[in-house]
Amino acid sequence: PSRLLLAGSVLLPVALFLGGAWLDYRLTIIRAQEYVTTTTNALAEQTQEALQTADMTLGRMLDHVEGMDWETIGASRDVHEFLAKIGYRISNGWGAASQARSTAVRASVIGTARQA
Repeated sequence: PSRLLLAGSVLLPVALFLGGAWLDYRLTIIRAQEYVTTTTNALAEQTQEALQTADMTLGRMLDHVEGMDWETIGASRDVHEFLAKIGYRISNGWGAASQARSTAVRASVIGTARQA
């Protein structure tokens, strides 16, 4: 009886510790997968928006220089002003949109971390 009691006093705490460690491990893996999924989705959305902006900008630029050769494009004050205006709009719009997306990504990541 004393050996059985001794074995139980050792094995029961070890079994409880291992069970708790396994559950904690599984929860940590699940949270990490959620974090990666959330971050990846946010980055994919941001990349998609950047590509759409680039596509739209290139389309507008091509429409503006349609039918011109390189020499005409290089010498055209109108093309220069058009490109400068587009560059200004992109830098201002991109900065605000990028900051808003970064804030959204941080909020979703913090929200995921707080659930942990």
